[in-house]
Amino acid sequence: MKNLRLKYIRSKMGFTQKELANYLQEAKHLKISRGTIAKYESGVNFPSKRTLKALSKALEVSEDFLAGNGLQTEDIEDTLLNLLQKNFFISYSYSNSNNSTHNAIHHYLEYLEKENEPYNFYKDSNGDLNTVLVNTKFPRYKEIDNFWKNNFKFLFEDRKFKETLIGSNKTELKEEVIQRINEEVNKDIKNHNVTTFINLIDEISHNIKQAAIKESKNKILKKELSDIINIQIERIPRNEK
Repeated sequence: MKNLRLKYIRSKMGFTQKELANYLQEAKHLKISRGTIAKYESGVNFPSKRTLKALSKALEVSEDFLAGNGLQTEDIEDTLLNLLQKNFFISYSYSNSNNSTHNAIHHYLEYLEKENEPYNFYKDSNGDLNTVLVNTKFPRYKEIDNFWKNNFKFLFEDRKFKETLIGSNKTELKEEVIQRINEEVNKDIKNHNVTTFINLIDEISHNIKQAAIKESKNKILKKELSDIINIQIERIPRNEK
């Protein structure tokens, strides 16, 4: 029997079992007692199809989600690892893959300059891919799992993101992961660009100050200082509209 997600939903609503029972009875006109809720949450009883439909409507969730269908909380980490592993190595068997999940994973690793590192876990002492491991479709083990966890921390350590995966099916899971990876790439690139720009401005400022000091000590002419200033200012990127 699947685990009803009633306790999870109740905790999100901030209700005790008694408060949820009161809410259902008073606001939704659904006669479910605190004792019934306790039995549902403990797994002693499971609601009938009619009650499940009424309860899901009252709680504003789908019947599938309330019934415990889709991805379970305790399965999220292993499911993410399987998704990353399978979809990254799928390109080894299928050249020019149009797999959007693979492309997102590869693009992020490429940004990290680690796009070839996963293959290193399957090489022999001569540096060649181990034929047995390749033929068994790159099996998972601790070291490769740690690689995924360390490089995709935003998938494994973001509690809010993981909560969005609860109850999702395979297609929904892939869509959520692709979107999250792409968001991370864009965020990292933006942060990198800002840092690069700040460092450039600091360097330009330093060069102009040094030239100004030389001019004040008559080591260079004012025209040379002016030329240096113009050259440094030209280094500042302009936004093209």
